[in-house]
Amino acid sequence: FRLNIQMAGKLESTPPRARLKVTFEKLLRGANYEDLLIAQEKHGFDPANLPSASFSHGDWKVTGQLWAVSSDRRGKNMGFVGIVSMGADSVDDIGKTKDRIYEKAKRYKNVENLIIALRCDISNNRFGEVLFGSRRFTFYVHNDPTDTTPLPEPYNSQRLNGFWFSSGGPINRHVVGVVAFYGIHPGTLDRSRAVFYSNPYLNKPMPEWTKLITHAEYTEGDVSIVDGIAPSTFLRDYEAIGNPFG
Repeated sequence: FRLNIQMAGKLESTPPRARLKVTFEKLLRGANYEDLLIAQEKHGFDPANLPSASFSHGDWKVTGQLWAVSSDRRGKNMGFVGIVSMGADSVDDIGKTKDRIYEKAKRYKNVENLIIALRCDISNNRFGEVLFGSRRFTFYVHNDPTDTTPLPEPYNSQRLNGFWFSSGGPINRHVVGVVAFYGIHPGTLDRSRAVFYSNPYLNKPMPEWTKLITHAEYTEGDVSIVDGIAPSTFLRDYEAIGNPFG
């Protein structure tokens, strides 16, 4: 069996472990594998047709439902105990990423040649939207379904809400660029994939070394990556390895 656990409410104190354990032990011991397998084949994983048990502790409630695991789906020495059912929600990855960059730019507004580094979990094109403005797709439909008048062609456009550019024109022109680190965690700081996104509206000429490192080139809404020296070279000891930027 697999035990699917769902929880609701607020847990404000430690529940009695013995009672919690006994609740689901009884569920497991009382289940008939063959009957459950037949029910799943007939009804799928509809909760109404799955054996279940519930335990409450104050406002907190945990419900466990059993799923039968067919023999061909079991791994060797399987020690699987249960799974937690996860929910889904909308994620504003562009807005949250932009907020972090804005915070750094504001905090270090008096720093010359400012480069902002951050951990990044979104695609190159999505990060391009953070910097240059979010993309939108516009199409037209008739209000009257019998109307056959030709409609304008759909088109892509870009909102003026990016970190580099807003409705008022170029902004944050003191920031040389942003280094986005992908898949970074302690221990891979100098080996993780990193891309330098330069500011095309910098208030002075862009340093030449920005073309030597792995960097992004932005063309009509698409971001392409040009491989070069790893931006993480910034973190190393220049005296030990030599400064590649001169």
